[in-house]
Amino acid sequence: MAERYAVTISLGEAAFGCHKTIDIKTSEKCPSCNGSGRTSGSRPTACPKCSGAGQLYHAYPVEIEIPTGIEDGYQLHVKTRAQPEQKGKIPRGIDVLVSVKAHKLFRRAGADIIYELPLSFPQAALGTEVMVPTLKEEARLKITPGTQTGKIFRLKGKGIPRFGKSGTGDLLVHVTVLTPTALDDHQRQLLEQLAEKLPQPHIEKRTS
Repeated sequence: MAERYAVTISLGEAAFGCHKTIDIKTSEKCPSCNGSGRTSGSRPTACPKCSGAGQLYHAYPVEIEIPTGIEDGYQLHVKTRAQPEQKGKIPRGIDVLVSVKAHKLFRRAGADIIYELPLSFPQAALGTEVMVPTLKEEARLKITPGTQTGKIFRLKGKGIPRFGKSGTGDLLVHVTVLTPTALDDHQRQLLEQLAEKLPQPHIEKRTS
């Protein structure tokens, strides 16, 4: 069974691939105590070179290539090679468990990414254009008049390359229309005037 290691990457690194370096640990028998962990003589003590372990431990850096679109929890099998001036035996291959950190703006759904967009009532009612973040740069999004909470806008190809497949996912923009919670007197008066002119929603009454 191959030795197991772990590496943590960002969502951007998972999307577009990257290189990471991990340290492979090796050990060799301590030459001072011949692996016994004790000094020789009538009153042996712990070997000062290996601190009584009987082994000397080393770490060698190995570069890992992270492929584009890799998913959280995927395990890579990486072949290794002997290092210059290597002490101890390096395994021919290791397994590397990849963990993808949560992003502060996006949630991942397969190859798609989800962004939560807050809109004010005027923006949603009248329509507007906004700039939304993507994994590379900002993109322009046109908000249609009358947009409601829960509306999803799809930006094609702004997601994550499909792992092991061709094509790229999309950016899904989920809209939340914000209701103001603190109005001054003038704002309240304006909203009351607007409410008088807007049609009121019909509420079904219980008949039985």
